[in-house]
Amino acid sequence: MLYAIGAFFLSHLLYTLCFAASMTMTFFWPIPLTLLIIGVVLIGVLWSRLEDLRWPICTFIGMMLVMTWIATEQYFFRPTDYSFSIIVVAGLLLANIVWFISHYRRRFSADSAIVAACYFAGHFMIVRSLWVILKMTCTLE
Repeated sequence: MLYAIGAFFLSHLLYTLCFAASMTMTFFWPIPLTLLIIGVVLIGVLWSRLEDLRWPICTFIGMMLVMTWIATEQYFFRPTDYSFSIIVVAGLLLANIVWFISHYRRRFSADSAIVAACYFAGHFMIVRSLWVILKMTCTLE
């Protein structure tokens, strides 16, 4: 489980670096405040059940929320097709929240379907964002 969490952390870190590469740093306080509240509530719900994986999962949740923050900031300050794609990708990759609650708190019957649908749509949007970038670079030449 630790290797899977590490791989997810690394992929979210790489997504964050990719999202941040094409943006200017700005700060709109409601976005990180909202994500911080979501993170605190999620960790509060899961904390007693995490046992040995407390800190790896907490750092992964933090990285996931930072990725969402960067994508959301980029969309709010530069609304383009590309930034729309990455905010949708970041939102859909928050399906990890559903998985964490289902895995560590309470199982429910549709958890796998929700996570699979969000991951499928998220990866579709990643391909869409790559297509938008390719289309933008081809029109520039």
